[in-house]
Amino acid sequence: ATILELDPEKSLASQRKTKSDVKQLNGKTPKEKTANVSRKRLFWNSIDESNLRGSLWAQPQSERTLSLKGLDYDEDEFASLFTSIGTLKATESKAVVAPGRQAKSKQKRIQLIDSRRQMNGSILLAKYKHDYVVLARKVNHLNSGNMDETELLALMQLLPAKDESLAIRSYLPSSDSPQSAKDDAISKLGECEQYMASMLDVNNATRKFEGMLYRVQFKGIITDLFTKTSCLRDALACVRTSDKFARLMLFALRLGNTMNTGAPGEEVAAITLDSLLKLHEAKAFDKKTSVLHYLVSIIEKNDKEVLNVSEDLLPALKAERIVADALTKSLGDLVKGLERLKMTMAKHTSSETDNEANLCSMEMFVQQADGELKRLSGELDASKDAFADLLRYFGENQGMAVNEFFSTLTRFIAMFESARADVRRIQDGKARKERMAIKSLKTKSAG
Repeated sequence: ATILELDPEKSLASQRKTKSDVKQLNGKTPKEKTANVSRKRLFWNSIDESNLRGSLWAQPQSERTLSLKGLDYDEDEFASLFTSIGTLKATESKAVVAPGRQAKSKQKRIQLIDSRRQMNGSILLAKYKHDYVVLARKVNHLNSGNMDETELLALMQLLPAKDESLAIRSYLPSSDSPQSAKDDAISKLGECEQYMASMLDVNNATRKFEGMLYRVQFKGIITDLFTKTSCLRDALACVRTSDKFARLMLFALRLGNTMNTGAPGEEVAAITLDSLLKLHEAKAFDKKTSVLHYLVSIIEKNDKEVLNVSEDLLPALKAERIVADALTKSLGDLVKGLERLKMTMAKHTSSETDNEANLCSMEMFVQQADGELKRLSGELDASKDAFADLLRYFGENQGMAVNEFFSTLTRFIAMFESARADVRRIQDGKARKERMAIKSLKTKSAG
């Protein structure tokens, strides 16, 4: 309304129109706030009424009461338990938040390192579930606890690189800040960065991980080296003491001389071990019988005991893949690793009681490992001397490798056993033919 239409006898406030009055004048009724009732519901399964005949639900329509109506119950209590009343505008819809509860926004993590390394590191760390402060203390004290080789290697790979260390140190509060400030800053980092931050307090962390890893790996490596050295020693002994194999070599020499010369005075005095392999390759003029087949037949006629030579050489057959140089190198690596561990322990200084206990445990290990390595070194040197003696015994080149010698011997024994089977099969075939011929003659004579 204009100012000219107002009643001068009445106050301005009493004649002012509200928004609802305007809407009514325009033919619109303002929408009032309505009560919104929320009910707890039971999500059950109902039965079709056509299937109720004869059941406990089959009651006359007049007797059926399907609600609490007529029962003694407190309606107010029911309402307070199973209904909730809220006020909402009919035209608006808002999410209802329970009293005292507010939506919490997820804390955003601060990222300081490469995202891929962060993701891969977090996956690994989630697998092992460490308290990083406790873990850092263990590493600093050279205490591997129950960690195995795989876990130590994984944690070692996640140690911060130089640029990562600089980034984390720049982010963390200064060293004179209270510990609570540092802890709060670390809590805002990702899982991998939290681990890295804890490892910054460990002096020579890489060397200490190497030391713990050395201790965890030592038993398996030293046991394997002792086993292979023992196997080598047994193999050398069985070949050196096998009289059957020495006699077989002499039979091969005499057969070869007879084939090659045809006259006395032109024979050779000795043959190399790999010459035995030639016996399998050389064939007679029938192109079926090899020289090795013929050697087997000669031995069978003259010294049958020699045919069982493989029984003497069973330990030697297990030494084919043993490489003496590899054993020597592995021993050298263990010795160097132990020296590095000793240096790491010497550089580490601390007065903490539990650290002293851990160092004492590590020192005991170092003493035991030192003794084991010296014993292994002695056994390996003895095996090398025994192999040199074996090469001299057979007249072989002193530069021949252990695995070459046993590989050649193993191949020959396999060929020899195969030739034995062939000769036995041929002999059985001849014997069968002879029996059939004799049987045939008897049959004819009887007829």
